[in-house]
Amino acid sequence: MASNSAEQWKTQGNAHYSQGRLNDAVGCYTKALEAHSTNPAEGKPSVYLSNRSAAYFQLRQFKHALDDAIKACQLDPTWPKAFWRKSSALSALGREREALHALLTARALSGSSIDPSLTEDVKSCWSSYIGASYGSNECCY
Repeated sequence: MASNSAEQWKTQGNAHYSQGRLNDAVGCYTKALEAHSTNPAEGKPSVYLSNRSAAYFQLRQFKHALDDAIKACQLDPTWPKAFWRKSSALSALGREREALHALLTARALSGSSIDPSLTEDVKSCWSSYIGASYGSNECCY
């Protein structure tokens, strides 16, 4: 029996993800990365890493989510979604300043096709960053 291609593993991972079987999704995205390493002409590893980052995030494994998002950004530094994933993981880890930077990068890379929820995330992250930076009493002397 022939082994699955990277894209087939990704498709299976997406199905698991959408059905809430997140550990299975992580496994499929990992298999997609492995399949890509044996056939580099096939697929896009930044997508597999980004998808696995999303699954890790939903599993509340934020460090793993961040690691995969960083790799996705390195592989495709022009892809806004990778920076969006990076921002989510950084924010979950309490690293609001870095999260805001990643979100602003995603927004800049989006050009004129900005997802409205990205704009909302920027506003939310900015508020969190300001709150973390100045606290509730520090600005009122």
